[in-house]
Amino acid sequence: MAKSRQSSFRRILLWRLLLLSIPVLLTGEVVAYKKAKSGLLQTARYTLTARCPQSRRTTNFDRHCDRISL
Repeated sequence: MAKSRQSSFRRILLWRLLLLSIPVLLTGEVVAYKKAKSGLLQTARYTLTARCPQSRRTTNFDRHCDRISL
């Protein structure tokens, strides 16, 4: 018969720490990714709207703004 081996305190503690810390770290990664993405999109939106003001003067500028907004 095989002996049932009892896990040591260190092994149990390590497994519990891993089981708790890995989901927390992954959640933090997802939150940081979403925050960075929204910040970059907001900056891009601001940059594109700042490049094409409402009072356009030349036709070349109009074409450039129309191309950017697509």
